[in-house]
Amino acid sequence: MLIEKGDGVYQLEKLSKLSGISHGFSSRLLGDLRLVNNDRGEENRWKFASLTGVRIEDLVFARQVHGNRVVRVKSKDRGKVIDGVDGLVTNNLGVGLFLRTADCLPLIFFDFQKRAIGVAHAGWKGTLGKIAENTLKSLKKNFGSKPENIWVGFGPSIGSCCYDVDEERIEKFEKAFGRESGFYRKRVTKYFLDLSFINYKQLLRLGVTPEHFDLSATCTKCNADRFFSLRSDWERFGELKGEMGTVISLTGNK
Repeated sequence: MLIEKGDGVYQLEKLSKLSGISHGFSSRLLGDLRLVNNDRGEENRWKFASLTGVRIEDLVFARQVHGNRVVRVKSKDRGKVIDGVDGLVTNNLGVGLFLRTADCLPLIFFDFQKRAIGVAHAGWKGTLGKIAENTLKSLKKNFGSKPENIWVGFGPSIGSCCYDVDEERIEKFEKAFGRESGFYRKRVTKYFLDLSFINYKQLLRLGVTPEHFDLSATCTKCNADRFFSLRSDWERFGELKGEMGTVISLTGNK
């Protein structure tokens, strides 16, 4: 469940009670966090980082491409922008993993046994490409993580209440995941995709235990007054007004 921490920062309730990590999701209140060359974007990212207990110079940014590539980052990568990736993992203390979203689903991972973390950007293309599975595989490959020891948090994203897609896209998901009931809803002639459910079921099958999920259940389009939403912004303004940040880092507490 998503809870408001104040000053434009939200956290997941269960994960906020775990020792060893710091995490957060920004809102419209903190402004646009896109990786563009302007002073305001840098200022907004600095403020968000500080509110989540991470120094901006310790952040590692993913230059997302709506793909399924996940890479390991180390302390030497602090301050870098990693091109062409949609997932990051690390076991280095204090390194902040940073993503941007504005309807896509941000996923955060925490292995409480091996002390490793990850983030993944799961839009429809990344979800179709199994970015969540690739993140688990990267945690296992790099740190020996086991799914049953991993917590997974789902940040705010567009829900099946608002995410209407065409039938061709539904067919792609049926081909990849089967005709499982629940990953979309049909209302009259429209199909509504549920990215959270697809990623949840995928991770559940891979061995993440039901008790180790923390789902925000917050639709960005329904709550466009609080969160940036690509669909809402295009409908209202004809352009995307900004993107939110997701960050997670390992702290010194165990």
